[in-house]
Amino acid sequence: MKLTWRASLGAVTLCVAFCVDRAIKWWAMNRLSDTGLFAIKDTLGFLLERNQGISYSIPLPQTMLVVVLGILLLLLVTMAVIAIRRHDWALVAPLALIIVGASSNALDRIKFGYVIDYVTLTGWPVFNIADVIILGGSAWLIVIVLRRPPAIRAV
Repeated sequence: MKLTWRASLGAVTLCVAFCVDRAIKWWAMNRLSDTGLFAIKDTLGFLLERNQGISYSIPLPQTMLVVVLGILLLLLVTMAVIAIRRHDWALVAPLALIIVGASSNALDRIKFGYVIDYVTLTGWPVFNIADVIILGGSAWLIVIVLRRPPAIRAV
């Protein structure tokens, strides 16, 4: 299979996003003060939070979390492989975003027992770049699937 410049650019962008998320997580764990660092006082900034739950810090037993995340990642990778084999490139990009974001958070969960969140914005739970990547990929995937005729919506 010949990679186009768009596919190459997409792959590089995903790698950069993953590395930036990992680097900021390292910085938050090792250099960020307990009081955080705010661009806009108490509104927007960096604040370390060790998220032991799932979305919005909802608690769930650690073993169950790792198993569920592993199954979800396996399902997503399977869907991406099927999309690649079908040459359904419209699905590959959003699935890749979700996989990359979920992989970064899963790595935290396996290594530390929690996800490292670091962006704080008034009115929102503390989050990280991986969360944004997952959300963006999920929204993109929903739009693509809903715009397709009902007969071909299944991956």
